[in-house]
Amino acid sequence: MNVEKLKRDRAAVVAEMKSIQTAVDSRSDATITADEKVKFNELRSKVDEIDGNISRAEFLAKQEEAVALRSDPVQNEERAKSFGDFICRFVQDPSSPKLQRDTIMGNPNQAGLFVPPEFSNVIRAIDPSEAIVRPRATVIAGGASPDATFKIAAFDQSGDNGVYGGVTLGWPGEVGERPNAGDVKLNEVTFEPQPLTGFIDISKQLLDNSTAAGTFAETQMRLAGIAKEEAAFLTGSGVNRPTGFINHPSNATVTRQTASQITYNDVVNMVSMATSGGQYVFIASRTALPTLSKLKDDAGNLIWTFNAVQGAPPTLYGLPVYFSERNPILGTSGDLVLADLSKYIIRDGSSMRLFLDPYTRAINNMTRLYFTWNVDGKPWLTSPVKGEDGVRRSPFVTLI
Repeated sequence: MNVEKLKRDRAAVVAEMKSIQTAVDSRSDATITADEKVKFNELRSKVDEIDGNISRAEFLAKQEEAVALRSDPVQNEERAKSFGDFICRFVQDPSSPKLQRDTIMGNPNQAGLFVPPEFSNVIRAIDPSEAIVRPRATVIAGGASPDATFKIAAFDQSGDNGVYGGVTLGWPGEVGERPNAGDVKLNEVTFEPQPLTGFIDISKQLLDNSTAAGTFAETQMRLAGIAKEEAAFLTGSGVNRPTGFINHPSNATVTRQTASQITYNDVVNMVSMATSGGQYVFIASRTALPTLSKLKDDAGNLIWTFNAVQGAPPTLYGLPVYFSERNPILGTSGDLVLADLSKYIIRDGSSMRLFLDPYTRAINNMTRLYFTWNVDGKPWLTSPVKGEDGVRRSPFVTLI
């Protein structure tokens, strides 16, 4: 179970309960109708159910972590107590045999250091309020061969294959000839995790305080990782990095009615070009916020709603809207996109590794830590899907 998704679902249910209570409070006698009472109790039961699912998922995650720690060849008393302590041990004794090393470079004393999962998971933890794509995408774990080329099969819904991937149906009557469905049309989506690499300089004084060093490195590495991954998931070229979904060939496109602007009709047209179902969100350039917050329908009603629930995003035309400085700026293709991010696939490769460079900044009394992990991502569609009405729609819609 995806705990972050469960928490988002819970927030949505609570928001619906809040709207019922707000309606009740607005009445002079503050009475609740029978239908409202039934609906409120249904929502309360749903919250209890989601809370139970969250509790079970978090419990299982803790048990899995405990199993991983018990199976670790390094004894508990030898384990680092924090990420800062882990870094300090690495800096003070980079050739320690107690530290698991990535020896693919040949010389173990010069090889990188695998970050233990309890620290790597924390560093790479994603808060939905910080990242947009990864928490909502379909993520495939690395597995036994994390960096090997990985392929998944999907129905080929491109061209005229349509929603049902080439399935042919008809109404032949009792004795008429049955339609020849032909071969099932499949498509392969290939993933090759690419290295995402960066470095951070840490002063000797900071390294002397392992707690401070760990907090500093953890925070900066996590934020930098989110920024680079998000940029690639949104607009990446696919060359030595993930393939972004904005302006990808799988997109359905909507041509804006007014050059360099976003209008109410643009938003409505985008919603009409999305495939059925899914959990859609708008993702907009931060430069578009002033425009979107003032959009009105033909009757003069705002289609923007500020959500008072803590941590919940505002809505545009009833759908959550998230703002990113990684979208193209207002007035250019991709300044507003509508996406069902579950149709974006992320393939994680090798987990985080560290490489120590005590020389480059030695004159400044600093140690340079290189860190790297491998990841790939792309939409699982190669083109929009032709619906039964002949219109080509997609889980990814770009305003151009």
